Amino acid sequence: MSSLSPRFQSVYGRAALALVTACVVGAGAIPAESRAQAASGVHSEEFARAQQLVARGDHAGAEARFDRILAQQPGNVDALAGRGHARAFQKKYDGAKADFRAVLAKQPEHLGALIGLAHAHAWAGEHDAALAQFSRALSLAPENVDAQRGAAYAELWRGNPAGALARFEKLLAQAPHDPGAREGAAQARQALAGAPAPSSEQPRPGQPAPGAGTLKELSVWVGRSELPGGATESGLRFAEFAVWPSETLRLFARYDDGLSRDNAAIARAGQSAALKSLGGYWRWHERLGTSAEFGRRELPGPVEQDIYRVEQLFFLERGHLVKLGGWRGPRDDGVTESLWYAGLGLALTGAWRFEPTYFSSRTGVGDDRERRLLLALNVDLRNGWELGGGLVAGRARAGGLERDIEEGFLRASWRASDAVRLHLLGRRESVEGADPVNVVSAGITLSWR
Repeated sequence: MSSLSPRFQSVYGRAALALVTACVVGAGAIPAESRAQAASGVHSEEFARAQQLVARGDHAGAEARFDRILAQQPGNVDALAGRGHARAFQKKYDGAKADFRAVLAKQPEHLGALIGLAHAHAWAGEHDAALAQFSRALSLAPENVDAQRGAAYAELWRGNPAGALARFEKLLAQAPHDPGAREGAAQARQALAGAPAPSSEQPRPGQPAPGAGTLKELSVWVGRSELPGGATESGLRFAEFAVWPSETLRLFARYDDGLSRDNAAIARAGQSAALKSLGGYWRWHERLGTSAEFGRRELPGPVEQDIYRVEQLFFLERGHLVKLGGWRGPRDDGVTESLWYAGLGLALTGAWRFEPTYFSSRTGVGDDRERRLLLALNVDLRNGWELGGGLVAGRARAGGLERDIEEGFLRASWRASDAVRLHLLGRRESVEGADPVNVVSAGITLSWR
């Protein structure tokens, strides 16, 4: 599980700490008789001391103070809510949830307890339950900043950055200077660009991020290609090792042998045209991210070819984005191949994304070129599964002849654990006048610190 950055930890910690204090003193949702009960005699002093301990981050001490009150007044909802938050910050999630439920049994519309219960679920990794409680809170108080912020983070932690970003931006329209919302929106945009999603582990003010260290990733894909003329090719298609020195910078080394597997002439010759490259992605602005890559491969001949790739991402409102990119491949025989593309990422709902992309490429030989339009649809099922598919229509010109191109693909990805994600991809491409190319490939991505 990836951990919260220190800056994210600090921002969200302050927001959650404010919520704790609000719930302890009543947050406007506790009846007058309960507040009077809490303010009487020694309990007034105990509450004051508990709040001081909360402000210092001493949640164990605060829990002890609330225990003293509850020993004499077991039904005191202020003390139950306060102890629930103190327990949640100590990762005593079961006890925290029990306290909040005890409050809600007495006062079903206690806003502080609803939000506290939602946070306890979220920090325990129970994101569906968290969203259900945040939704209950928002049905009572639609403009409540804490509930809106919490629901957005729950969406982010469950692996739905597009839905999270939509929630964060709605909150920022209401509270443009809310630090937790601003940080969360940046985290969501970062996740949409391929960065690792932040963990739902709750922040502990004044302490370093748990699991601190450089995040590392290893991806390996193998597959089988059925090529025109009955040829087949199986083996390693792709491998990548990547590190995240920071949450805005990703560096990688890649081995990509897809061309060897999918090109009939190269496959029949038993040659490898694997691309070996180095590159990185840098999120250098809240709404801008850039990736660059340089590599080299050997084509039949032999012919050496350099590959220069670049992509620019523009993050828009509501989880949408624009991408522009391509690659240029000068060869030592004087030919230069190139491909350029432009696309959109449109967040249809919290779970669905539509991604149209237009590609244009040239072989560098005469007027030979190819154009393709990709229409892809992706859905996050929010249970660890992501599914996607797409259709491609295009036209290629080679040797003075033009031919239609059709392609379709289906993919599935399953997050087996915080450290393991499994992938499956099926693709079929047909060019007018030739047999189709069928590809089935599977991959695994491992991440660790």
